[in-house]
Amino acid sequence: MRLAQSKASWEDAVEDFENMEFWIKWTLSAEDRIALSLNAEIEQNGYALTAFRLPHSQRVIGTTLGLSWLGHPEIASTAGTVEEVLAFLRHLAEQVTVHQQSFDIGRGETPFFKELNFRELDLDLNFLGFFDEALQGLDPEWILCEAPVNAGSTNANEQDQDFRSAA
Repeated sequence: MRLAQSKASWEDAVEDFENMEFWIKWTLSAEDRIALSLNAEIEQNGYALTAFRLPHSQRVIGTTLGLSWLGHPEIASTAGTVEEVLAFLRHLAEQVTVHQQSFDIGRGETPFFKELNFRELDLDLNFLGFFDEALQGLDPEWILCEAPVNAGSTNANEQDQDFRSAA
């Protein structure tokens, strides 16, 4: 009987844990916590994704971090919502990390995007301490990619395609 009571008490306690409140007292600064998270993402996936919006701008800027450790340029995205930018960057980063595809200045494609235009991007975000920490002082090459709005299309003429800046 005592074992049954003990088991019931534990199940009650576990149920209480499902509705508990939980706090962490961080001793790290916000910037250090971001860098730690980015480093964990890079270690686990081979890349991390970030997105931000500059003050007084509606444009979302997204970036990869970590591809430069594979000898690949980091990719930036400037089109779409935060979710669209991050989804696109994830697709491109996975093409690099999982499928060993390489993107460089010029034209490229993926199984989903039949035509991508990559161009050089002069971007220095090392003034943000967490970028510098995640890249461990590495000064990466950056590329910007323009993806056609009709991304799945392979039949449209090049001059008819409406390009938007997408990574």
